Amino acid sequence: MKLKMRIFLMTLALTRCLEVAIPATGESKEEFDRTTHTLLLGVEGLKRQKDNDVAAVYGSLFELRGAWNSYTGNGTTQDTVVRYPSGLDETVHTDSSAFGGYASCEVLKYFNNAGLLITQNPENYGACFSGDTNKGKYNKSVYFRDGGRVWICSVAFGKATFEDALNSADNANRSSPGTAGCGSSAWSRIEKR
Repeated sequence: MKLKMRIFLMTLALTRCLEVAIPATGESKEEFDRTTHTLLLGVEGLKRQKDNDVAAVYGSLFELRGAWNSYTGNGTTQDTVVRYPSGLDETVHTDSSAFGGYASCEVLKYFNNAGLLITQNPENYGACFSGDTNKGKYNKSVYFRDGGRVWICSVAFGKATFEDALNSADNANRSSPGTAGCGSSAWSRIEKR
């Protein structure tokens, strides 16, 4: 009896979702499909697909979304607070102003949960710090998990096009991120706030 009741309730819920998803007059098939998938999967903020990366479509699944404390390598002194958005075309904020540093921002243009981020400096203000000469240019960062830690390294900055940033070499060395491997320094270690 309990199983039949659960099946009935699930069918009723699905039917209700489909009723809501009936296309409005003039709505394109693409808009209808996007609305239907959003309703059925319960995912908000559906943005756009890039290179058929499902993670890019469902931005709320981005594993780094939320606020993180950032440290240099194995250090214990907090350097920055980084706020990653929940989807594409939203701003990544890095704030170290409380620690005597600077604040910066980039727009998240592409990600995958295999450890790749492509960002763009805002076209009008650059990366939100004075003197930025890379307005509208693209950046590439890589990251990986090591136990409960996440290590992140910027491997390209100020590339002219999205494709230039995406195709930039990843020369980061992951063997000793706490002390070296991100250019001439340690990686940044981020921890969830």
